[in-house]
Amino acid sequence: MFRNRQLVACALLLLAATGLLMFLNYSKFASTFENRTRDRHSIIVDNLSEALQAQLALGLALRDTPALRALLERGKAHDPSIRAMAVLDSRGGESVVAGQGSTPLWQAASRQSGRDNKPGYARQDDVAAVAMPLRDAFNLSAGWLVLEYPLQEAREQTSQAFASIWPAGLIGLALALALLALVGPRLIANRDDSLAAGALPRPDAKASGRDGRRLTVLVSVLLLMVQCVFAWTTYQAFSRVASDNGPLLAATLAQTLQPGLERALDLDIALKDLRGTEDWLRGTLSAAPEFKAVAVQDVQGADVFQARPATGTAGTAASMVEYAFRLQSKGAEAGLLKVSLDLQVLAERKRQLAIEFITLLLVGALLSYEVLRAINVSLSASQGAGALGHLGNLRLPLFLFFLSSELPRTFLPIWAGDLASSPLPAVLQGSFLDAWSAPLASIPATVLASIPIAAFLLAGVLASPYAGNFSARWGPRQLLLTGTALAFGANLIGLFTDSLLMLFIARFVAGVSFGFVSVAAFDIIGRQGGSRAAGMALYLTAYVAAGICGAGLGALIVDRAGIPVVFVLGLVATVLSALTLRGITPIAPNPDYMTQPLLKAIGVLFSRNRFVRLIVLITLPMQIVQQGLLFYWVPLALSALGEHPSFIGLTMMGYFLMVLLLNGPLAGIADRTGRHAGIIVGGLALAGFAIMLNGLTYNPVVIAMANLLIGVAWALGFPSQGAMALRISQTELAGVDPAVTIGVYRAIERLGAMLAPMLVAVLIVWLGYAHSALLMGAVMLTCALSYGWISRRTP
Repeated sequence: MFRNRQLVACALLLLAATGLLMFLNYSKFASTFENRTRDRHSIIVDNLSEALQAQLALGLALRDTPALRALLERGKAHDPSIRAMAVLDSRGGESVVAGQGSTPLWQAASRQSGRDNKPGYARQDDVAAVAMPLRDAFNLSAGWLVLEYPLQEAREQTSQAFASIWPAGLIGLALALALLALVGPRLIANRDDSLAAGALPRPDAKASGRDGRRLTVLVSVLLLMVQCVFAWTTYQAFSRVASDNGPLLAATLAQTLQPGLERALDLDIALKDLRGTEDWLRGTLSAAPEFKAVAVQDVQGADVFQARPATGTAGTAASMVEYAFRLQSKGAEAGLLKVSLDLQVLAERKRQLAIEFITLLLVGALLSYEVLRAINVSLSASQGAGALGHLGNLRLPLFLFFLSSELPRTFLPIWAGDLASSPLPAVLQGSFLDAWSAPLASIPATVLASIPIAAFLLAGVLASPYAGNFSARWGPRQLLLTGTALAFGANLIGLFTDSLLMLFIARFVAGVSFGFVSVAAFDIIGRQGGSRAAGMALYLTAYVAAGICGAGLGALIVDRAGIPVVFVLGLVATVLSALTLRGITPIAPNPDYMTQPLLKAIGVLFSRNRFVRLIVLITLPMQIVQQGLLFYWVPLALSALGEHPSFIGLTMMGYFLMVLLLNGPLAGIADRTGRHAGIIVGGLALAGFAIMLNGLTYNPVVIAMANLLIGVAWALGFPSQGAMALRISQTELAGVDPAVTIGVYRAIERLGAMLAPMLVAVLIVWLGYAHSALLMGAVMLTCALSYGWISRRTP
């Protein structure tokens, strides 16, 4: 029984992992080919918009003239597959049209352009559109340049590329399953082979943990083998993508440059006399990071002009490829235009693939360990090892719940910033609410991006006191079920979010669910007795393990498959969390669930100086560290430094990994020594040092390393901080149910967490990323030293 259930679970994990790898690789190919197609058409749109805005700057109107129609037809000639190209007024009225009919996707594309006058993109079925806003001489909206093109070629390329990797992936899966069937039974043979027929196995916690670790290592090795197969075949496929797509991208850029150069040559202007050419060429290189150089040569082959990007690094000699295009003047060859590309950037190889490889390996190992551990705990408890509200059975439901909560963590600030230009859902646009949302346009996008994050935390503040009452009156298991149901609703709203308002609602509901589940978990831990820091470490372990998996998976999925798929996975995780709550034994509610009114309980809470010091000098600063810096400052800072979401996800995973490895042992040390206060001070001081390091260097690698130090600091501080709060709630607040006190404490803690992103957003606008980190680090060090000094002077 033990062996079969564990081995079946391992086989299902391998099947699920292989399915996820296939989905991610297919999505990777799809997004890559669509992005390359979009890049080529964006170059055409950028070039034409410059010509159109040059006319607007001279005060000329965009009218349906032969010259303007010829300009659009020349742009369409770059790619015969372009379905339509049009210049529209600001309301969508057609001024000039080239191609076959109008551009119905322009409204969806224009909504995605944001506030920075960058092009917007939209797609529907097998058609995509690029919409570029046009500005007049007074920087006022003058209309749109819209281009629609088919995606059929990109879809065919995706199918061909995926066909080159999935057979090898299935072969790797078959080998992994065969090795599991061969090696797996040998690792757990001691569990039930020696039992007499019909006898019940006696629970053996050490054997259960040992077998779980063995199987986790085996599954991790098998996952590594399957991943290596996919990684190698994907590497080869993307090398072919770079080789095939490079000439197309270079030709598109050259076709936008050739007309201007040849027009000057036709006017008998020598190449060397063209003023400002190098600046013009350098500006065109910003169209894509793959472009590394553009050169113009005369008929003798001598360089007349040469331009390189103003910023960025040059590629290696092995990865650089040069494409040459002839310049014509009056029917004769007049020179060469040369475009140099870095194919290593084009293929997104090495670094990006390595990040994805490490992310998926960590996620697979952690998921395997959590599932196998839950099976062992469940089987042991069913044979008599269970206890009232068995804490071991609490870990998997918490892990799955937190997984659904953490999936959007890495991209949430960036997504909120993108939605800042769409405050209302599409169904409400044009209604009377438009006038109410108009003032939001004057608020910086970084501040607006913090509102959904603050909504999540505000909901936790408001829900926690009521969650404490609910838990005291009906029991923590009922509270867990209610919180999980709310999380399902939050993911469902997120799946259909298209505006800042809907994102606000989704995060508010998610915050209520988080408050309910965390208070219920704290109540269960407090009712079990024993080592409080160890119980808090179990809660933190479930949270950080889910954080590693959620941050990594969320970043990879949004990179390759889009935001909706993230919330679909969140819905699945919440359903599984609800199903695993069956292992939680119902705890009878307290018949005298509240002997004091809630407001009086809060008054008693704030009458304890030691508790107030813990809140003001430790709890609230630690929330600034986690919610303000780690979950808000770090994603935005790394994005501003040009990092991909996958690197941001890996950086977040480093923090969670350090907490996962250290919080259990450090909690044990705290319980054995009783020096909770000293450990808390050390943790906050270390966090302050790491934050100041971010500000002093402001480098992606250093930020990632500093996040590891913050992980150590959180592993030091959180279990001891929670243990002190639980002890005071159970020993120093007579007449108040501990569950109610826990709810009030969590409300205060969540209030600090809610204000932290908004505070950090204001600091970023005021001081910038580097100086805001320096200030936050100094505040953390001051709080740590103050708490340590007061604690030594106070009995």
